[in-house]
Amino acid sequence: MEERRQFLDDNGYFIRKINQAFFAFHGSYATGAASVSPIGDRLQDLRDGSETLEEFIKTVGRFERVKDLVDYLGVELKRP
Repeated sequence: MEERRQFLDDNGYFIRKINQAFFAFHGSYATGAASVSPIGDRLQDLRDGSETLEEFIKTVGRFERVKDLVDYLGVELKRP
């Protein structure tokens, strides 16, 4: 996180302290090569197949486990 803060600072954006919420809000949390999410692509598939954000949220809200997502989509997760 310090590297990203320094990068932003070097480009004219001073931020005293950055936490994971900053990256999550700005869409760059867990998207780098060092971060691997076995469900990220599957959630994107589900979002892409949803007509509205509301539909996506309601669908995801019914899942209690990762297996529920996998079963719903009828796919397998890619493991790193």
